[in-house]
Amino acid sequence: MSLSGREKATILLSLLGADLAEKILSYLPEDLADLITSGINRLPTPSSDAIKSVLDEFAGFVSLPSAEKQAPFPVETTSSEPEREARETKTPFDAVFYTPPKKLAMALSSERAPVCAYVLSLMPAVASVEVLSLMPERKREIESLMKTLKKPASREKMNENILKALAEKIERISV
Repeated sequence: MSLSGREKATILLSLLGADLAEKILSYLPEDLADLITSGINRLPTPSSDAIKSVLDEFAGFVSLPSAEKQAPFPVETTSSEPEREARETKTPFDAVFYTPPKKLAMALSSERAPVCAYVLSLMPAVASVEVLSLMPERKREIESLMKTLKKPASREKMNENILKALAEKIERISV
């Protein structure tokens, strides 16, 4: 079943209900939120296959916390203090490039194509191909931009700023 990203968003938001959909749409640019809202209002009843496809894809991006994380009391960890500090002091580069491909694709999904192309051009080819495979609607456009990308003179500072912003975005995504 081949659904566009907008169709998937429309089906998912219609399944979540009006209140939750409204909260989610408030995070989107107004024109995109209006476009999706109009799609919800005109949505014919989706087939059970379409619903299953959307929910399966959504489940691939989101996972519930484990039972251990939901313990009602503090849980002792076996990590030493230096190990904890090392995990907490990841650089933006580490936060972006050691993120699972699905989570990185999800973070890049709301970015403009030139930003996606730039970030993916910084990654090893194998990793960028894997992330692009999870973004089929935008793959061709991003690949085209990656081929024509120019290297700016202030690349190091630009890398730092872009990666820092993307790392913060990745932290907010729960997978």
